[in-house]
Amino acid sequence: MKKLLSLSLVGSSLLFSANSLKADDYDTFAVSYSGDPSVGNWIWGINSHEGTKTLLTTKKFGQNAWSSSSSYMNAVTGELIIDGAGNNLHAYNFKTDTWTDIQKDPSNFQKYFHKPTSFGVDDSGDIIQIGKDSNDVDITPEGLTIDGVSLITQKDSGEIHIGENSLITKEKDGVQKLYAQDENGNAINIDVTNGSKLLINGVEVQTGNNAQVTTNKNNISTNKANIKNLGEGVAGSTALTAALSALPQTSKESKLSCGVGTGAYSSRYAVGFGCASKVNERVDVNAGGSYVFGGSKSYGGGTLDSGVVKAGFVFKLGKLNKPTQISMKETKELKKEISDLKENNKNIIAQNNALLARLERLEKVALGDLKSKDLAVYKLK
Repeated sequence: MKKLLSLSLVGSSLLFSANSLKADDYDTFAVSYSGDPSVGNWIWGINSHEGTKTLLTTKKFGQNAWSSSSSYMNAVTGELIIDGAGNNLHAYNFKTDTWTDIQKDPSNFQKYFHKPTSFGVDDSGDIIQIGKDSNDVDITPEGLTIDGVSLITQKDSGEIHIGENSLITKEKDGVQKLYAQDENGNAINIDVTNGSKLLINGVEVQTGNNAQVTTNKNNISTNKANIKNLGEGVAGSTALTAALSALPQTSKESKLSCGVGTGAYSSRYAVGFGCASKVNERVDVNAGGSYVFGGSKSYGGGTLDSGVVKAGFVFKLGKLNKPTQISMKETKELKKEISDLKENNKNIIAQNNALLARLERLEKVALGDLKSKDLAVYKLK
């Protein structure tokens, strides 16, 4: 991490040990005269925290003179700008260890003011640092860190991480997901503690004092199981109702009728048995029950039973109309009457045939056909 650079220009010798430092190990620049006109001025890199300094370069300014009041640090490029005697400003780039002379404005301004910035930029230009190394705030392409510890970061996947071992949130398919991971990327629990309560739309998820919270810490898991059992119980109840609806409601053709019914719904199955009886022309009664396989389901303080019974009465009011359908007894009687009619018809047909034969004989007599062998001849008086 590159360090924030600040300008400290001094004209006197500083009491630091002259240790060799890397270019990114100092946080302050200093300028002093070497005492040798052929050498000119020394440019130092200072580590103010450790009390060390390193000689970065030397530079001969015009007449070995320079102005501390009009010299400055370019907060954008990081260059040290020295206002030397003559017509040039001398710019030192500590990153490349090079000098560049900048010609002064011909109108001979008395002083140059450079627009400052409150943060520094590293060599790549990707990291911005605010504050000193011991407690700096860094803005990176991924997010924000404090003294090297991640505060808020956004990954390429769209996950937003909060904290070092992250609380993570991510929007996916219209749902804002929330979870947590340790430093190794393993899932960890989220504990709402120190007296805070977890609310959903203003409704507390879990209530109670500390002892009760300890006792009921598995409430959410228990509620999940209860909801599942309740759903299975509702499916069982629907199957029970379907089985009941398959049972007979009235008995029409006999005094008593019974039946068996089945019902199924969402992987739950039930069977029912019931009877119906015709008490008289105006009153019918029915009763029955059904049972669902798989047993009853308990949820919290309630239980959905595995069986159900029912009973019903039918009262007929007003004038009774004869049914358009006939009973089995009436059918048998009707068949017998038809059979008798057929037999009678046969007898009538036989009698008619005999009568026709007699009529034919009489006709022959009337016509005087006395030769007929079929007729007896009587002498008329």
